[in-house]
Amino acid sequence: MTDPETVSVEPLANPIINPPYAVPTRHFEIGPTGPTGAIIESRRPSESYVPVAPVRKGRKRGADQSVQGALTLTHEQVVRNTLIDELRSEMALWRNRRYDGVTPTSRKLLEHWADPDGTTGCSSRSARPPRPRSSWPK
Repeated sequence: MTDPETVSVEPLANPIINPPYAVPTRHFEIGPTGPTGAIIESRRPSESYVPVAPVRKGRKRGADQSVQGALTLTHEQVVRNTLIDELRSEMALWRNRRYDGVTPTSRKLLEHWADPDGTTGCSSRSARPPRPRSSWPK
């Protein structure tokens, strides 16, 4: 087994693999020592990394050795956030149904904000920056 004190994690050359305003469609595989560099073509499931204190010598009573053995490098336990994953799928369904249950005004705003081209409902006047104060009519 590798000594956790001597393991080094290589930084990723380009850690950004998804566009900033789109739903993520790819993620890096996480191995026992961190990201492996392998890209997986799906959204990463929601997980939390909970710190777990290492078992001190002489206090083995009640300690879960299987968890402690798996966490030798980071001393963290991975906990799946199923509620977040369910919420993500419900939101996708709601978007696909064109925001069922909202007012027409809210629907127009939501569709405008979700437009990847920035063209829906955006007039040239609203896209322009405001005029400087000196050019305001008196």
